Amino acid sequence: MIFKGVLNVIFCIGLINAERECGKSESALKRYKSQIGSGKIELNEINQPFEATGHDWPWMAHYMKCSSSIIGQKWLLTAAHCKDIPVAAIVYGSDDRTFGKVAEIKTKYPHPKHQKGIPGYDIMLVELQEPLEFNENVSQICLSKTSFSTIPETKTVLTGWGKLFKGLQYWVNTTFSHRITNDDILFEFTPILHDKIVHFREREYCADLKTDMICAGGIGEGSTPEDSGGSMMTIINDKFYQQGIIAGGEMFTVAGRNDTYEDHGYYTDICQYCDWIKEMTKGEVECEN
Repeated sequence: MIFKGVLNVIFCIGLINAERECGKSESALKRYKSQIGSGKIELNEINQPFEATGHDWPWMAHYMKCSSSIIGQKWLLTAAHCKDIPVAAIVYGSDDRTFGKVAEIKTKYPHPKHQKGIPGYDIMLVELQEPLEFNENVSQICLSKTSFSTIPETKTVLTGWGKLFKGLQYWVNTTFSHRITNDDILFEFTPILHDKIVHFREREYCADLKTDMICAGGIGEGSTPEDSGGSMMTIINDKFYQQGIIAGGEMFTVAGRNDTYEDHGYYTDICQYCDWIKEMTKGEVECEN
């Protein structure tokens, strides 16, 4: 009888684990529910990133020098341009990656049409050796076949382990707006996951934007190095859905200012890859209708 009772307990735990709802984070919902999908761009606004507190984003996982999201018990989603990073494991279960758990990677599946250094098809699936145990600190983000609104000037939220912008290098000329690189910027390392509001922009705002990409950005907002592969999210029925993958972009100076920059960011539109995700995961991960 005792043995039978133990089996029942194990079965119930497994059932709860498998049925944990995607995209649920009460702390993140409280912070962003009133903002996502609304708001106008303030031209002088600098959107400082928030440090995640504890377990705001239970579906985020650190992928050395990149970020990623959990979309199934054995599956993660990140950017294909992260494929050449020599990483054997991911860190998950904590917004501070120094305290996270480690899971070994089995196989990486970059999209077959992705070409190094060329925008487009910037999506990769990562299969883990063993399934993750879902709980209040570890869960999956929701995916959808729906092409969510990207109305210019409305808001979305990004998450990633990117470096923090601290200012421009002394040699950068800010008398006029021009393109800059990562070498022109002072960054600060942080082990803490950050989240940040960005605004959708007209497609023309992002040069050479591919048809499978979303354009977003503005002054003092956008991704930074090591955010690649992180999540662009929206909120539907009090659940977070991953709308895009941080894929890169271009940075420009803001005339007369050395305390900020202007980001023209590119994000892979996930809904265009739902069939590929289902095929590659053999149906273990599916986008909702």
